[in-house]
Amino acid sequence: MPESKSSPRRILAREKQRQALELRLAGVTFETIAQRVGYATRDGAHKAVTAALQYTLRPPADELRAVDLERLDKLTLAIWQRAIGGDLDAIHTALRILAQRARLLGLEIPVPTIAQLQVEQDVHITVDHRQALLDSVVTLAARAGANGGALSPDGRTG
Repeated sequence: MPESKSSPRRILAREKQRQALELRLAGVTFETIAQRVGYATRDGAHKAVTAALQYTLRPPADELRAVDLERLDKLTLAIWQRAIGGDLDAIHTALRILAQRARLLGLEIPVPTIAQLQVEQDVHITVDHRQALLDSVVTLAARAGANGGALSPDGRTG
């Protein structure tokens, strides 16, 4: 299992990366950054600055999402054996946890509501009606053209 993002070692690494980035933004060379912050080589300092930039530019929501996913994984592990053993409460809980995980990861496929389906149906009906009206107008215009442009009040030619 990977090391937790809140482990002391990872926190120290992030702090060193932050220091390296600050020094680089101040114009300090990678060689000097390596010496001041404690990296073995210039390349190590360069990698730290690059990692700090990527970490800094990543939206805070990504970090929160990662923490929440880790929590959901722990909850799943806590009930998994009971769920696969047939405990209905544990199964329902596991399904809710998995659904939350899918929402967090954007894996959920939206299911249209009845209202959305009705709107789509109404739009199709409207489009169908428009087409029928257009067809009628074209037909009437063709009839009128055939009769010298004259239409009776009820839409008949002649």
